[in-house]
Amino acid sequence: MLENFYFAIFTAVFFIGVISVLYVVLMRVIRPRGGETNFVVVVCGPDEKNAVARIGYLLTRVCAAGDKPFTRIIAVDNGMSEAQYEAILSAFGQESRVQICPRASFEKMIFG
Repeated sequence: MLENFYFAIFTAVFFIGVISVLYVVLMRVIRPRGGETNFVVVVCGPDEKNAVARIGYLLTRVCAAGDKPFTRIIAVDNGMSEAQYEAILSAFGQESRVQICPRASFEKMIFG
């Protein structure tokens, strides 16, 4: 009886490990290759209360995925208050992958 319990636990841990390894291998295969830059756009409006948390979450996900040098996060200023702007700047001012872009500049960059 106890051997069956241990076998079930071992089997469950084994399959979780195999699935985890397959996930990591799959993510390495489908992730972008070097030289290609991905952009993640976060639109920050006047009523945005958690822009810093959203950008921090995205930055954490980028680091966890192993795409550090290939991903840029652009926070589009869509009427942010000065306090929001300062909060983002103080939290991510030293981070080269996070940029704050005014809406007009962003539209010009996208639409030409």
